Amino acid sequence: MAAVSLPLLLLLTSSFLLFSFTLTVSISADNENSTDVQLIRDVCKKTTDPDFCFALLSTNPNSKGKDFHDLTALSINSANERGVAVRAYIGYLGNNTGEPVMKGILEECYGDYDDGVVKGTAGALDAFAESEYGSAVLRLSGSVSATLDCDKAFESGSRENVLKDLNGTVMRYLIVAGDLINAFRKNK
Repeated sequence: MAAVSLPLLLLLTSSFLLFSFTLTVSISADNENSTDVQLIRDVCKKTTDPDFCFALLSTNPNSKGKDFHDLTALSINSANERGVAVRAYIGYLGNNTGEPVMKGILEECYGDYDDGVVKGTAGALDAFAESEYGSAVLRLSGSVSATLDCDKAFESGSRENVLKDLNGTVMRYLIVAGDLINAFRKNK
C-alpha cells in the first residue's frame, strides 16, 4: 500500500502547490490589470466554471499575447496534458498492485484514458485547428464519457475509486475546453 500512497501523495502535493501558485499568480495578475488578464477574464466568463478557467489560463505562460482562438487551443492542450499525466499515473498504479480485481479496473481506466481522453483531446485540438468546432466538442464529450467510464469500472468492481478526484479534475479541464470552443464558435 505504501507504493501506491507515495505517488498519490506526490500528486496531491503537486496539485496543492499548483493551486497555491495559481492563487498567487491570480492575485498578481489582478494587480497588473493587463490586457491579457482582461481578455482571459472575458473569455472565461463564457464558461460554466469561470474561476477554474481563469486559474488554468492565467497561470499558463503561453497565454501572454494570445487571442480568443489561441486561448481556446491552450485549454484543449491543457486538458490533453492532464489526461496524459493521469494515464501515466494509472499505469503506475496498475503495475504496482497485486490485487487482480484492482489491476483489471486500472487496466480498463488506462484504456479509457488512452483512447478516450488522450486521443480524444488530441483529435479535438486537430479538429479545432481545422475550424471543425462541432467535431472538436464531440471529441471532448467522448473524453468526458471516458472519465465517467473509469468511475463506473470502480463501481462495478466494488472497489474504492482511487481516481475519483483526478477524474473530476480532468473532467473540469474538458468541460472548460468545450465551453470555450462553443463560445468561440458563437463569436465567429
